[in-house]
Amino acid sequence: MISRGQFLVSGTSNIYYLSITVNATYYSNTILATVLPLSLPSGYTNPINTVTGSPQFGFPLTSITPQFTVSSSYPAFGSLIGYTVGSYPPAPASVSYSTIGNQTPNATPVNSLIIRCNLVNNNAGFPTDILDSMPITGSFGTNINYVPNFEKWVSISSGTYYNLILSFQDQNLNTIQFNDTNILVNLLIKKGRKDKQRDTTSQEFLGVTKMAPSFNRAESSSMGGGFRR
Repeated sequence: MISRGQFLVSGTSNIYYLSITVNATYYSNTILATVLPLSLPSGYTNPINTVTGSPQFGFPLTSITPQFTVSSSYPAFGSLIGYTVGSYPPAPASVSYSTIGNQTPNATPVNSLIIRCNLVNNNAGFPTDILDSMPITGSFGTNINYVPNFEKWVSISSGTYYNLILSFQDQNLNTIQFNDTNILVNLLIKKGRKDKQRDTTSQEFLGVTKMAPSFNRAESSSMGGGFRR
């Protein structure tokens, strides 16, 4: 709204005719739309739109409120602020309008990270390639560090591998897009105990390789490391 000049200035204060504020009492947000003036009020100035380089605040021909619209093309934005797809108010009103959000805001949709690895065979989880999960420990823009207190080993699938692929997803298994590509991951890999199955050719007991992360898990153990959120 500032870059587009969608406000007026009174003294040192910006005057907005559409706002979204936190409503702690109802665990929601509140949209407030006040009636737009028909012309520039006395003592007010019309700021410059930094996009067009000229004053841009438009005055209506009749006294109406602005509308806030959650587009059906971006419903996820509505879930962030606690409003379903639609316009608020449904039509421009001639008097001030306010409404409480119709769903609980989900301002932090990513609550934990799931680490998956193509080598892992984790029979205790689904999908079975889950190496570990880690909590979000920092605020937005800060480093997230994860060093488990102990190794959490999981098995590596049998076979020959030419690459190791790690992927990071949220708690709903949606792939995470990182803004910061600096990531440090430490993996521990050990040869597991021999099981009771014999290789009929070599007559040797077969071993199960394991992994663990310190960001560690073949048995893989859980990882430790850090990256910027």
